[in-house]
Amino acid sequence: MQRGVSHASINHFVKQYGARDMAWVERDVACKSLQGLCKPGLLEIQYETKLALMRSLDCSKLISIQTQLVCGDAELARIDRTLTEIYYQKIKLSSDKSRLRADQRAWLRNSRNVCGDKACLLRSYHRRIDELKRMRS
Repeated sequence: MQRGVSHASINHFVKQYGARDMAWVERDVACKSLQGLCKPGLLEIQYETKLALMRSLDCSKLISIQTQLVCGDAELARIDRTLTEIYYQKIKLSSDKSRLRADQRAWLRNSRNVCGDKACLLRSYHRRIDELKRMRS
């Protein structure tokens, strides 16, 4: 990313070629080697992928691995938005907002922030969404 390649593009490369074949090269070399990597191509014109690519420009400023993964991946960004929407709906209706905020912080600390890969994050988000949906106001 410091060389101008987005998370989504890196993920696309790893998916297509594998991580063992990844080499860190200058942006111009990478862009010439893989069409669509640095200019709008088929991958980048998909709405959700385009959003992830736009967001990934600021991903390098994020500290945690989890937030970088969410920022650079369309599926994780989508589930993060879903959880956020459900959480804010619950907080509006909650009779114990302090408790709900504490539960959310505990989930972040004890579940989401212990994940180091996409699969773990997806499981964590799905569990939390299910918990929030079952929760009474």
